[in-house]
Amino acid sequence: MARVLTALPRLEPTSTEGALTLRHKVSTVTCTVKSEGGDIGLDKGDLYVTEEEVIFFNPRRSLGVSLAYRNIILHAATEQAGSTPNQPCLYLQTDVPLLNIDRLASPAVPSSAGTQNEPVVTKSDSSDDEEDDDFDPIGAEFYLTPQDPGQLHGIFESVSACANLHPDYEAVSDSDGLIDEDGFDPNEV
Repeated sequence: MARVLTALPRLEPTSTEGALTLRHKVSTVTCTVKSEGGDIGLDKGDLYVTEEEVIFFNPRRSLGVSLAYRNIILHAATEQAGSTPNQPCLYLQTDVPLLNIDRLASPAVPSSAGTQNEPVVTKSDSSDDEEDDDFDPIGAEFYLTPQDPGQLHGIFESVSACANLHPDYEAVSDSDGLIDEDGFDPNEV
């Protein structure tokens, strides 16, 4: 899931109940979001790579986004940045479309109960008219450009390591395996 954030969640350097485990933080990162709903530049903010999700947060606007690793289908270090061409950036692609992207463009308004982090993405509804049930649509694209290009390698390595903590079990199904573990007899080889 991806969420619009109006407050930064609790982050800790070690595993602590009720907190996200912080692996890497970079200040002064520009975030651009591209989605079917439009393109939004979130200006400069802080990037937090946790074991559970990737978070971009702009403290000046009290606004950001968090992306769960299970919804990140592609991450790459690239120089084809969204709003800053030819600048090294981290590219993240999600498998769910970003809805209500206009909420990111307008200033955050605290509710009477305080600020809340609200989900803004959903899996697209399946219909009987779909031609290919295995088709995974591209959701939103995120371009995270650090002010210091030398920080990109560390960001990418941290995202890769944390993404490996969340394997995609659906991608490796029993039908994809080369060996039927239940019926395998090593003596028949």
